[in-house]
Amino acid sequence: MKKSHKILIMSMLLISLSNCVTKIPEPPKDIDSDFVEDHTFDTPIVITFNENSVTANPASVSGITFTINEGHIVVNSEHTNVEYILTGNTNNGSFKLYSTSKCKLTLNNVHIVSDNSPAINIQTRKSIFVNIANDTENTLSDKNPYILTELEDAKGTFFSEGQLIFSGAGSLQVTGKQAHCIITDDYIRIRSGEIRVNEAVKDGISAKDHVIIEGGNINLSVSDDGISCRQGYIIIEGGNINIDSMDEGIVAGYDPETDEVIAGVVPDITINGGTISITTYGERGHGIKSVGLITFNNGNTTIVTRGEKSDGIDCDGGTVTINGGTLSITASDDCMNNTPVITAGEYTCL
Repeated sequence: MKKSHKILIMSMLLISLSNCVTKIPEPPKDIDSDFVEDHTFDTPIVITFNENSVTANPASVSGITFTINEGHIVVNSEHTNVEYILTGNTNNGSFKLYSTSKCKLTLNNVHIVSDNSPAINIQTRKSIFVNIANDTENTLSDKNPYILTELEDAKGTFFSEGQLIFSGAGSLQVTGKQAHCIITDDYIRIRSGEIRVNEAVKDGISAKDHVIIEGGNINLSVSDDGISCRQGYIIIEGGNINIDSMDEGIVAGYDPETDEVIAGVVPDITINGGTISITTYGERGHGIKSVGLITFNNGNTTIVTRGEKSDGIDCDGGTVTINGGTLSITASDDCMNNTPVITAGEYTCL
């Protein structure tokens, strides 16, 4: 398919939508619980970092214990409805949480650099509502590669065992010198906010089950994948997404260590809206990759691949369907490695 062409097909031409059944992944069953405004968090605890020290206010809360070691704080909580408010600066600190209940995590002008662990480490499978407080600048970073000594997972600068749901109108910048930047062993949902990754040894944003992006401004510059879902699907509903990556820009449903599809996984990628710009530089660094369905229903997507043997869209064994929106691809290899099904929208291959 490596040739210059432009296809503009409206819904009344060629193939009617009634003859093209597109599988749209269903959202998680508990998706209503992802709205932080539907919950009450009436126990606020302010965690203040000050260079090589950290304090909790109030320092004594029933059902919660704090363990502090210089700028590092570990919270063990059996309390419900807690909001942890992180603020202040440290060049040698971290926040680690064990909790039996979902909680709200507000980033309020907090700047954390951790020397031997994730800057934020959530060791609970409960939902974490990450509020990037309005009109704030927040930064998280680890330092140069370190030897992990803890037995628990610690896969990136901002790690969680459970769901991460981002909202708010502030900004968060994450640097990953050890591994990934934002990673969970469950799912990630981004409703709003500005998220920037200026350096990542591995992926910028990575989830195990699925990734849903509904809004916000996301800018990722990474040495591996921009957005990855290791055992599930990706849905983009809106937002402005800019990705510069050495490997794939957006990838779903395969193991990045073995490059093999995981048995039983349906790695669909669905783009329903938003403005997406992807540039990849590495060899075989495809713009969007999946072996399931890749479906464009709306939005504006631009893909440029510069590395050798790098396709714009790589969908071996799957189907690419364009039902609407605009898709422009400039590829060093093929724009797509199979023939798309096009019912509407605008597709340009250069």
